[in-house]
Amino acid sequence: MIEISPMTSDYTIIDAQILKLLADNNPKSISLMYEAHHDVILKRLNSLLGDQQDSEDVLQELFLSLWEKRGKLKLAPPLRGYLLTAAHNRALNFMERKARMKLTSLDTTLSIVQGRLTGSGSPNRRLLESKIKAAIGKLPHRTRIIYLLSRNFDMSNVEIAGQLNISVKAVEKHITKALKLLRGFLQLSLTVMYVVLGE
Repeated sequence: MIEISPMTSDYTIIDAQILKLLADNNPKSISLMYEAHHDVILKRLNSLLGDQQDSEDVLQELFLSLWEKRGKLKLAPPLRGYLLTAAHNRALNFMERKARMKLTSLDTTLSIVQGRLTGSGSPNRRLLESKIKAAIGKLPHRTRIIYLLSRNFDMSNVEIAGQLNISVKAVEKHITKALKLLRGFLQLSLTVMYVVLGE
């Protein structure tokens, strides 16, 4: 067995040994693969996600997936290129899920308030809807376009990035910015309406 150390420059030999262990269903293959490549992959994930904990979570998911799918994967040394590509794709999927969760959270809040307003008369409901539209209208132009493409047209971050010729990370930043601004714009209106409704 080849000992993996930071001084090793030729990972092709190491990767070949790791893949032999993987083919034999030896769990040590994943820990050795992690030891050999995690620094570079984690650095790439950090550059994409900007969060250490998120990066580590995605990294763990990647190696777990490699072990679970070991019988279906057609891997060959060197592994680093494959691992970086897989990590990049997982990071994009992670950002997509995170953005969807934020949108869902805001939509849920608005739906709850709208539902409560239904029984208290249409004028209040129309007022809230007008506040929501006004808040969206106050968003910066590019941020508003990206928010509407995501929320109203159900486009993924990757699709929006391709449509507007910007990076997926830029799309994520705009959606995060939109949600932050919308919460700020709507906070007072929602608070007042909760008070009116006796919540």
